[in-house]
Amino acid sequence: MIIVLSVRAASLSRSLARARRDCHESEEKLGELSELGRKQEEQLEHSTRLAELGEMAASISHELNQPLTGIRNYARNAFYMIEKKAGSEEEVKGNLRLISEQVDRAARIINQMRELTRRSDTTFSILEINGVLRECMEFLVPQMKLSEVELSLSLEPDLPPVWGDRIRLAQVFLNLLTNARQAMDGAADRRLSVTSRRDGTPELPVVIEIRDTGKGFSEEQARKLFQPFYTTRKGGHGLGLSISRAIIKDHKGEIEAAGAPGTGATFRIRLPGARRNAMGGGN
Repeated sequence: MIIVLSVRAASLSRSLARARRDCHESEEKLGELSELGRKQEEQLEHSTRLAELGEMAASISHELNQPLTGIRNYARNAFYMIEKKAGSEEEVKGNLRLISEQVDRAARIINQMRELTRRSDTTFSILEINGVLRECMEFLVPQMKLSEVELSLSLEPDLPPVWGDRIRLAQVFLNLLTNARQAMDGAADRRLSVTSRRDGTPELPVVIEIRDTGKGFSEEQARKLFQPFYTTRKGGHGLGLSISRAIIKDHKGEIEAAGAPGTGATFRIRLPGARRNAMGGGN
């Protein structure tokens, strides 16, 4: 009897060892699959950001042409004054200062493009969300002017900082702002307002609203807006809003849309303050 029990115990021990090995191998495979999924998600976000930036190429080219044209004109003017002795030393220096300012302006545009198109790992840090919003608005100003869109920016000055990834949050804002501009194509009234405010909810105190006077959407469309590959725009890829929702979710926040046909749309983002988010999530 003792021998039988000993054999059974040894067999049970071997079974447990095999089970532990199988469990460990399964955990390793799950970890590999999770890492592969994360990398594919980052690649999809990056590709979508490039596609959205590609749509902005015409206005960015227009924006860069302005400082380049200024540099050429100021340089020609300075050269003419020196060659013909037609201006004072101060006037020549004035043209050179203007050239320097235009170079700085072009450099800022190029740096913004480089920052937005670069591929990088997710990097969370303490952010002042109003600064990210201003950068996105500044980036899109020439495009809005070409579309004759009236811009309004109202940012509450004393918002709590947020814990987030600057590039990924900028991707969300750029996507929403670009969608709003496109939704107003053909509209007689083209107004786009961006606001930030502090909400009374302690869990999600930072609120950003992007409101347009475009074509809006129906209740049925509203239910599908954040689904992958769903789009209300001809030629759209249908990934921008679904990825935006994933990014906001990764920041422990919420995003919602409200609107009606012919009355425009409002997209509202709620984010937690830095202290709570840094303790509870992010990367």
